[in-house]
Amino acid sequence: MMKESGVFLNRVHYMKASIPWLFHKKSIEWIKSIVVCVGRYGKYGIPEGLDNYIGKAYLVDGRLKHSKEYSRKLEFETYLTELGLKTAYSIVPARLAAVSAGLGRIGKNNFFYTEKYGSWVFIDTWVIDSEMEYDEPTRSLNCPEGCNKCVDSCPTRALNKPLSMNRGKCIA
Repeated sequence: MMKESGVFLNRVHYMKASIPWLFHKKSIEWIKSIVVCVGRYGKYGIPEGLDNYIGKAYLVDGRLKHSKEYSRKLEFETYLTELGLKTAYSIVPARLAAVSAGLGRIGKNNFFYTEKYGSWVFIDTWVIDSEMEYDEPTRSLNCPEGCNKCVDSCPTRALNKPLSMNRGKCIA
């Protein structure tokens, strides 16, 4: 389902749509699968002097129309539509869907982490009206014993120890 040119998101996974508790039954009858895409944010630089401010994420927010992530999302959404699929964007809990699809885990600070990029990722989800070949679902929400990858790989050093975050340094 990914485009050959590789311009779409880093990983695409499909999950069986098993989310009836989130929606009124009539509103989800058409949903057959959940498409979960996890991509690495681009290499953004946060201007110096903003360390003690919160909300820096808006400087690199993939929902803003000027971002690369937003353009990729629109291109992928167009691709799904061109395949003749009915879609709805971002109506399922993204982190839970990504963990359930086996794309990462929830860390000690309640962030979503991938093996390769840590928490410097964005998650996009679509529900679609077609059954896909599903990935094996997982529900692993805990970190392995003694793991501190999130703390060690935090690009802004906002995570300075397990279960602790300096919100003045965080850009998420």
